Amino acid sequence: MTEPLAAALSALSALVKRPDVFDPSTATRTVRLASTDFAQAMVLPELCGRLQEVAPGIDVVVHPTSDGALGMLARGEVDLVLGPLRLADASTAIHHEKLFDERFVCLARAGHPLTRGRMTVERFAKARHAFIAPRGRRGGAVDDALERLGFTRRVAFQSAQFLVAPYVVEKTDLVITIPERVARLFASVTGLATFAPPLGSRGALRSR
Repeated sequence: MTEPLAAALSALSALVKRPDVFDPSTATRTVRLASTDFAQAMVLPELCGRLQEVAPGIDVVVHPTSDGALGMLARGEVDLVLGPLRLADASTAIHHEKLFDERFVCLARAGHPLTRGRMTVERFAKARHAFIAPRGRRGGAVDDALERLGFTRRVAFQSAQFLVAPYVVEKTDLVITIPERVARLFASVTGLATFAPPLGSRGALRSR
């Protein structure tokens, strides 16, 4: 977490600087963020812990992210957006910085058929899937990768939030493909099994 934490702290420091000398130990301000729950889980615990140490007068308010998050940033309604940035959304008027790269892994209940035998794209596509849709819409890296390989999948459960998904997956035959960092977190508190999605070089999943 060192690199994303350093980058996030740098961004917050730039937000609260004034023309006069900036002293984090005495600075007072509320910083407003728009963020997915995944980005919050990966960055905010360490970030808030660090702020408590070096800038105890800075408060953090988090707003749910949405398709309009960058518009909120441009209008000054939030100070910072944490989450995946699609290149099509990038604007020269808005500074953006990569916190980390992420790869995807799959989660399924212990003993799920996909955890046994040879994994293939066809077996993966035929499974019933769970999907996290923060913006409320289907589609994303997994579906794009499958489409490039000539497959589609059935999404039998969709939610806008990460929190409920592992518990639904644990009680069903659903498979969910999510960023590795959050998958490791869920696997540590449930009985879920993790495995790599069966997508080759043309369908490799990578999130930024």
